Amino acid sequence: MKLLVIGDLHGNRNWKNLVKEYKHDFVVFVGDYTDSYKTTIKEDMDNLMEIIEYKKANKGSVVLLLGNHDLQYVTKYNSYHICTRELDRAFPNLYPIYKENIHLFQLAWQVGNTLFTHAGVHKEWLDNYKKLKGVDAIDNYADSFNNDYVNWLKRCTAEHQSQSQRKPNVFYVGRSRTNGSFDCLVGGPVWFDNRHVYDFNGLPENLNQVAGHNRTTSGQVEVYTTSTGSSTYWCTDCLSSNPESTPLVLNVDPRSPRSKVYYKKENFDFEFF
Repeated sequence: MKLLVIGDLHGNRNWKNLVKEYKHDFVVFVGDYTDSYKTTIKEDMDNLMEIIEYKKANKGSVVLLLGNHDLQYVTKYNSYHICTRELDRAFPNLYPIYKENIHLFQLAWQVGNTLFTHAGVHKEWLDNYKKLKGVDAIDNYADSFNNDYVNWLKRCTAEHQSQSQRKPNVFYVGRSRTNGSFDCLVGGPVWFDNRHVYDFNGLPENLNQVAGHNRTTSGQVEVYTTSTGSSTYWCTDCLSSNPESTPLVLNVDPRSPRSKVYYKKENFDFEFF
């Protein structure tokens, strides 16, 4: 089974060529669809709508992950999850699109022992996550992350505005993105900055990861492996800097257990703002 991974787009339209050129059974977009210095808000909106229509046409075989540049447009009650590029001007245009199509997006996806998130996770953050959950192990990280995200979204109402401001640790920001005040050293699955891990031996063992968020220096997909060889991390954030870069195509066992792909409205049968 072939998985085609589309890295951070930030308005880039080359994804349409990639899904035609590379054979695949699933397509995984790692998030950050908008907020570009190179495209207009209107161009970003049009591109995002094309991605959404592509998802609707392919439902369970296309995964749309949320990145840090997407979550700020999901709800009005999100004062702690701010990226500064285009928020003030873009929010009135992008918020209605995400709100209407929220059932098509998710925070994570997992196939076997390979986890797909926007930024990836570090062992320190993951250990703390399990500690806060009061568990020693989690069967499927993607399902757990997605449940946390959906439960937070349910609190994003006028009546529960104060509760919505309680940051779930899946949204934690690391020290590299703040001025002295941070949630944890390396951030969670939408904010993990891998340049602060250096040798990548801080990655969880026996868990492969595919992520974007951290722009590659080579302009191509970059691959890192822990010293034990038990974990591999693919960083796919190269499209916005090099639209002609070769995407990641993973071959996985089709018998591997897979987490849910979101596309049904009944999964989001609640009101939020």
